[in-house]
Amino acid sequence: MTKIRAVLLRMLSATAVVITGVMMVHITANAVMRQLLREPLPSTNEIVGYWELPLVALLGLLAAQLRRDHIEVSLFVSRLPRQTRTQFAILSSLLVASLSVGFAWFGLVKALEDMTLGVTAGVSYLPIWPVTIFVPIVFATLAVLCVMDIIELLRGVSVLSDADDESIVTSSQNAEENASEFPVHGFAEDIDQSKAGR
Repeated sequence: MTKIRAVLLRMLSATAVVITGVMMVHITANAVMRQLLREPLPSTNEIVGYWELPLVALLGLLAAQLRRDHIEVSLFVSRLPRQTRTQFAILSSLLVASLSVGFAWFGLVKALEDMTLGVTAGVSYLPIWPVTIFVPIVFATLAVLCVMDIIELLRGVSVLSDADDESIVTSSQNAEENASEFPVHGFAEDIDQSKAGR
């Protein structure tokens, strides 16, 4: 499964780079044409807003999942034993997979509706319905990736990073070092010392 992830990540990254490059050239050419010739490229805002940006964002979702770069709130979970963290990872992957299936389904319904209506961008004649087809494809792929994570976790192949374990060890070592450098005296000890001084 790691090879599948690597190939898919390379394909997604290359596609996102190409789309981003095209978008940069497109925006720059539009600005230059507007300033020099007073004639901007037609439908630039619509093409960028309805085609290029959504594609980059959707590909970014998949790339983040493949790299396991989505934002995690590990304040609570990072202190738990590895087995419990694995169970939380399975639960969260199951939740994300379920939501992704829902988004894929409703995205498919909307994409088919937009295709039937031939939806265009605002007042222009630029068709935007083809981009909506990518929504169910991306979220279905995201659900499959989450299921792959769950399978790896159940097989004992950890998708949890070893950095989590290192951060737990490092933080506990830092706490011990700080405790030895700055000893904390109790309130009772302060009272005893003040009585002895009288």
